[in-house]
Amino acid sequence: MAYEQVPHRNRPVNRFAVIFPFIVSTIALVVHYLVAPQTLINDANDTLPGFSVYILLVPDIYICAILFYTIRKARREENPAEKGKHLFIGFFPLKVSIGGIVETVFFPHLPIYCATCLILMLLFYIQALELRISADPLTGLNNRGQLERYISQRANLHPESRRTIVAMMDIDHFKSINDTYGHAEGDKALVAVANALKNVINNHDLPTFVGRYGGDEFILIMHPHRIEEVEAVIREIRENVKEYRAPYELSVSVGYDELSGEQDLILNCIERADKNLYLDKKRPDQHS
Repeated sequence: MAYEQVPHRNRPVNRFAVIFPFIVSTIALVVHYLVAPQTLINDANDTLPGFSVYILLVPDIYICAILFYTIRKARREENPAEKGKHLFIGFFPLKVSIGGIVETVFFPHLPIYCATCLILMLLFYIQALELRISADPLTGLNNRGQLERYISQRANLHPESRRTIVAMMDIDHFKSINDTYGHAEGDKALVAVANALKNVINNHDLPTFVGRYGGDEFILIMHPHRIEEVEAVIREIRENVKEYRAPYELSVSVGYDELSGEQDLILNCIERADKNLYLDKKRPDQHS
């Protein structure tokens, strides 16, 4: 959950959900042992198959849960790099388990399990390092470097049968939030907006690149079939941001424009979206 940057992963209910299978399995094992110990261990204190069920059940539940969650996230991703990241972390524990099974069944005298763990941990380290390089450390969104890599790929800007819309977004009265409540509260506002972006985009089947452009500005590169999809996403983002509980009203301004054909430059489209952002700031009725 930490690697996948799941919002609200530190909530008590989510933490409890993670350890719930372990708690249930432990209680069941204790009760089973008190009621019928002979089905778990024999007179020589050797474990029986019934004991192995408890040992294997919890890891199997975790492996299945990880696979289900990450495969679902990967199916929603259009970016091949992001899709690969989800699948890598999803199949990580399964690959480790396969290494252990191969060693136990076929090569009990070779350290295949240890070698598998070492190789996968090295790959995991490389993936995590790449994430740190490409992600904004405060919000967890893509940073400017990742944006530049994304827009440098022609296929990302001109997907087949889809349009390309660039939306620029910033926080209203952000300087006032910093000056009045401190920079720590300003950081919380940035994180709240970033979480709103993640939540809304994850709820839509709309290929989207989301990044922090700089300061309190965010950028979305969306690939809809119809412009109404973009308007629906922006409307939900505004509503989601307004739900943030703070001693001030948190809101955002948004401007967007379409990349029109092969001759249009993405940097020009970003500039047009930025101008529309400031037009949106001058129309407070748009935030209601």
